[in-house]
Amino acid sequence: MRKPLSKGLLAKLLLGGSLLIAAVYIFLNTSGTLAGLALLAALAGCLAIAWRWPSLCVVAMAVMTIANLSQNLNGNFGLPPISQPVVAGVTLLLVMRLVVYDERPFVSLATWGALTGYTVLGGASILYAQYWGVAAATSYSFAKDIVLVLVTLAAIRTPRDMRLYLDTVIVTLCIICMLGFYRYLTGSTSNFGGFAAIEFVQRRFAGPITDANFFAMSIAAALPIAVGRILHGPATGSRIFGAMTGAILLAGLLLTASRGGLVAVVLTMIVFVAIMPPAQRLRAMLLIGVAAVVSVVFLSDALMDRLGFLFSPTSVTPTLDVAVQGRLASWSVAWKLFVEHPFLGVGIGNFNPYFQDSALQLGLIFRGEGRSAHSLYFETAAELGLVGLVVLLAIFGAAVIRPFRVAAALDRARETDLGHDCRALSISLLAIFAARIFLHDDFPVQMWTLVGLALGLGKLVRYQPLTTDR
Repeated sequence: MRKPLSKGLLAKLLLGGSLLIAAVYIFLNTSGTLAGLALLAALAGCLAIAWRWPSLCVVAMAVMTIANLSQNLNGNFGLPPISQPVVAGVTLLLVMRLVVYDERPFVSLATWGALTGYTVLGGASILYAQYWGVAAATSYSFAKDIVLVLVTLAAIRTPRDMRLYLDTVIVTLCIICMLGFYRYLTGSTSNFGGFAAIEFVQRRFAGPITDANFFAMSIAAALPIAVGRILHGPATGSRIFGAMTGAILLAGLLLTASRGGLVAVVLTMIVFVAIMPPAQRLRAMLLIGVAAVVSVVFLSDALMDRLGFLFSPTSVTPTLDVAVQGRLASWSVAWKLFVEHPFLGVGIGNFNPYFQDSALQLGLIFRGEGRSAHSLYFETAAELGLVGLVVLLAIFGAAVIRPFRVAAALDRARETDLGHDCRALSISLLAIFAARIFLHDDFPVQMWTLVGLALGLGKLVRYQPLTTDR
């Protein structure tokens, strides 16, 4: 009888095979340059370190997502895209630890069902989309993002890992914001390798993704976590961390001059005050008031100009800026497509190619190219119809409600610190969902990662792995 492979040997075979595949991938993408070999060596080294401290995988996934690391390294330094090798490496590590230590990667059934189900729903629209090639490309891109989300969630195995992920997101955003402060204060023309971009015309801070509105959404989602640390930090160090990072994030948000981001933050602060015990509301209101007064220093001319129409209630449509007119035009087209295709929509990714003809039929502003919907909800209604919109809203609703229920159970079990983290996570999602009223489905990874965390939160807080960092 053949002797079965030992767990150690099987793990070595998995590692060797994966490194060989990674070497071929990097060689093909770098034409065998020294940079490619150096990248392979760096990835192998990181994998070896992560074997000892697997929580570093959580850090790596958070930084890669928030800093748009792969695209910036590729576009500004000529390195091959690293997202695929990193995702493959983290997946390999999780598999190896399952084989050797019987550690099961953790993603709840509710999370798997919601994320994969919504992905399949979008992919199925290829069957009836007029521009099926666009639908196929969009569906494939979204599926890749969901794979990244699921691998990240699989690496988050404990409440400590969840806090590590959230703190890493906050710190990464703060570092990027400080690079932006340096550029504004010194007039530097360097964008620090693409990680601190400033939009050319209005001088709006766009961070690592060249779009100020989407970067503002990331900051708005992180701010409730920082505020939660200030109000409910388990120790003085945690409260100081929340105060320092919260101030940096708020200043960075204002430099983006994003109206949607500002609306999202105001909404979340209102919710924060509303859910607090009456005895603590005054403290929270004073904190928010001080932050609002201090933040006036960071109000940019671009933000004041963009907020100007809000302070002129008698203004009529022709006086609104081009961005507002564009959004109204996009929403009108989305509504038209939804009315014409109410149940299943026109197919994922098909709003853009439909836009121009539909806009001309409605007598709206002319553009020489298609235009995004500038609202996730209008976009979903137009592309996936009532079915897609109901599914999306059901997922979002469950993701907001679930953390509050888990927090209530944790409070009863006297795990109040973890309960506060759960509530902050829910409020972060509210910030994203509010910002998405004005933003379409680009840069979805952060949003879906937080959604997945929220849906699996009940199981995560009860989960005790067989082993932690070895």
